[in-house]
Amino acid sequence: MDTNQAVSILKSDGYIHLPGIFSLDFISKLKSETYNQLNIESDQHDLPTKRVLTSLSFKNVFLEENFFSNEKISSILKSILGPDFLIESFLIALTAPGSPMLHIHSDGGILYSEKKNFSLPAHAIGFLVPLTKMNEVSGTTRIWPKSNTGLPYRNKNQHEKPFTDLDLELGDIALLDTRTFHAGTPNQSDSLRPLLYVTFSTPWYINQIDFKEFSNFTLSDQDFNTISDSKKHMFVRRNIRLNV
Repeated sequence: MDTNQAVSILKSDGYIHLPGIFSLDFISKLKSETYNQLNIESDQHDLPTKRVLTSLSFKNVFLEENFFSNEKISSILKSILGPDFLIESFLIALTAPGSPMLHIHSDGGILYSEKKNFSLPAHAIGFLVPLTKMNEVSGTTRIWPKSNTGLPYRNKNQHEKPFTDLDLELGDIALLDTRTFHAGTPNQSDSLRPLLYVTFSTPWYINQIDFKEFSNFTLSDQDFNTISDSKKHMFVRRNIRLNV
């Protein structure tokens, strides 16, 4: 699939599944760094709650351009968000065994008004990287296609179709218009379900809803200085916390 085809699907359906973007070895490194940052010893680690969502630090393998500026992904993002797109947030979503279905939601709140929010071009795209297989047993992200255009899914039941349950192998990724309605499905396995979630956005957009309890992502000055000059602009939102 070429870039134009991927862009067309993402604009129309509000999401796209792209198989085989990363090698298994690279996914293993991403998972190891994630667990190191969170002091998680294994996939059987006990979480304080069934679902944990928090930000991560850009360092080590996360600072490899293959991750934050992957050539294939970047070509799609540039076509939708423009050439000066940046990193709005970097999160990890951990879902424990026995977790229930999550409520239907979109990310980042409503822009201007609900009518305008869904009629404008996309302003933020989520980059979903599963660190374990996501399927019927481990659970996955359930998506309501075309809801990025404003179809009324906000008050629908989590089991009400039409929806798509992503079936992601290791190395696969998904791109999601943050306005697209989605929900995490139950984890029926005996292991954690870790999902990296990087949000890329236009330079003018900032999520003022979700980052009052923790930063959108952290990046030390020392690590920032290791980033190539052509990519530094992507990290201008580092270490932001929107306290009220």
